[in-house]
Amino acid sequence: MINAYKRMGNGVTLTSSYMVRMFLIAAAMYVDDADLLHCGDSPHMEDEDLIRKVQGATDDFALFAEATGGAIKPPKCFVYFLSYHCVRGKMTLKKIDDLPEAPTLVELKQDNGEVGRLPSHISVFQPGGRKVPIPTLEVSVSTKMLGVHFNPLGNGVPHIEAMIKKGDKWVDCLRRRPLEARDAWLSFHIQLYPAMSYGLGSVVIDPKKLEKLVQDFYYTVLPLVGINRCITKEWRMLSERYQGLAMPNYVVDCFAAKVFLMQCNWGFDCPSGHLMVHAYEAFMMETGLYGNILSHNFQIYGSLATDGTWWKNFWEFASYLNIHVTIHQEHQFHRVRGNDCAFMSILIQSGTTEKKVVERLNRVRKYKGIIHLSDGVSCNGSSIEPWVLDNSPQDVSTHTFPHEEPTRSDFKLWYDSVITAVGPTLLLPHRQRLGVFL
Repeated sequence: MINAYKRMGNGVTLTSSYMVRMFLIAAAMYVDDADLLHCGDSPHMEDEDLIRKVQGATDDFALFAEATGGAIKPPKCFVYFLSYHCVRGKMTLKKIDDLPEAPTLVELKQDNGEVGRLPSHISVFQPGGRKVPIPTLEVSVSTKMLGVHFNPLGNGVPHIEAMIKKGDKWVDCLRRRPLEARDAWLSFHIQLYPAMSYGLGSVVIDPKKLEKLVQDFYYTVLPLVGINRCITKEWRMLSERYQGLAMPNYVVDCFAAKVFLMQCNWGFDCPSGHLMVHAYEAFMMETGLYGNILSHNFQIYGSLATDGTWWKNFWEFASYLNIHVTIHQEHQFHRVRGNDCAFMSILIQSGTTEKKVVERLNRVRKYKGIIHLSDGVSCNGSSIEPWVLDNSPQDVSTHTFPHEEPTRSDFKLWYDSVITAVGPTLLLPHRQRLGVFL
């Protein structure tokens, strides 16, 4: 069925940002759960055209499902539209109000039990030819997919809050029917912990936020297992070898789950492996840093990557736990010329470390398609090319950079920062001049 669906031109052809690896994916499926993936024909495709394309592909899938004896269940269907627009120079996902007007509204039961009316841009075929509208959700709204609460903005807090709700139910049961401390402690480790740690490898969340949510929950749990709830976090986490409680450290467990996910997929010829490499190459193009990106100081360079992305969160956890992770040299930027370096490193090392300033400079760098210092230096190895300082976009590149629309103030900041880094003569100092091409 999926092969026939692909032959009709449906699905997404992904081209990696740096090495131009090709990968075709139509859907993510598990048993009776299917998430269809669609993509516009170009970054500038109008929203109306994208909606029509998604509707056509959805119709094809529904008819194939019916032909094989299945059917689409509308109450379990919904759609996200990840369409971007520029807000003060920053590319941001559109809200539903920014999309074309929906032809109809559908009723959907909210988490609080109330029934709300949501816009619907897509409908699905039912047996007999009838079409039923399905809701269009905000990109900030989380939905439960195979037990993981996910939203396109990459906010993992709702998933952790849902896991803590499981813990709250366990606490309520224990209060109604108290157990001896040792039995409650056994239940905590054998019954509750596996339930609350589900899906940690896919969660994107600030480690400090994760730690706070879990420690607040531990404050509720400790009296039920016969422990003074006011003991400090260090005693809660400390190993039993040193007279601690050895309670699960969810920050460490979350990072370990991410590492295990990477070990199981990175470099393998499977869809998950391909997607992970594609995502890492996009991460490379976003940061524009040389060598092992994960070894750079996250506090200084972390703002180069987009919030809510898996690789940035992986980097953040590694930095927070002071763990060194190295990616193979095959997946690193290398010098093009002798004495070459990353262009962003030159700007940041010249004294630009404020987060918002770094974000704006990186926005212009991606707009101009620059990675290496040599990208903006003439053949003599010392002169900065004039186009680096003007408002012109990148020329044709073999690499794919994120679409950016810098403001005039961004260009002014870029101009001033380049002048500060290389000097008003626009000539690199002798010790920084580039050598021969490698």
